[in-house]
Amino acid sequence: MAPSPDFAADRTIFWGFAEPRQGGNATGVARGTISSDERGLENVKVIHQTMPAYDRDLHFGSRLAFGPDGPLYVTTGERSDIPMRPQAQQPNSDLGKVLRVTRDGAIALDNPYVGQSGAREAIWSLGHRNIQAAVFNTQGRLWTIEHGTRGGDELNLIQKGKHYGWPLQAKGKECSGALPIASPAGSARAQVDRMEQPV
Repeated sequence: MAPSPDFAADRTIFWGFAEPRQGGNATGVARGTISSDERGLENVKVIHQTMPAYDRDLHFGSRLAFGPDGPLYVTTGERSDIPMRPQAQQPNSDLGKVLRVTRDGAIALDNPYVGQSGAREAIWSLGHRNIQAAVFNTQGRLWTIEHGTRGGDELNLIQKGKHYGWPLQAKGKECSGALPIASPAGSARAQVDRMEQPV
């Protein structure tokens, strides 16, 4: 959950949640206004629905943070299962990404994939496993903590359009203890060209 930057005036909050959908479930983002008696929410509206849906109960991500530039940044997981992992690298999927939308859920027009055919235009960065913490520091930089594989949790400095590796690049091993990590390339490497290293 994240309060509106103008919460004192508009009493609006934003939250991410596991939303049931046709074909399973996915991360949804909603907004609503705290009622005058402070006992409920009014004008509730879902402003973003990540795609695709998947019938599983893991790796929804869903940390929310407002940037100093105004838009809402939303993290998503890649849903954990080996067949879903490649979607973290694919621009036609919201899974395994940091997304960036306006307070109404519209696409922020300076996002890196705006205007690219077949791409999800809300994407800000890709190649994430399951981000479970996100915060802007006093310099306006977005820092995230990514729930990685066994021994592979990450601290990342998120930048526009950058690739953060998962599942092609990883420092841990499968949570079961098995090695190597299953990826589309057969196994993940510790470093891949043109992909960001965790801090």
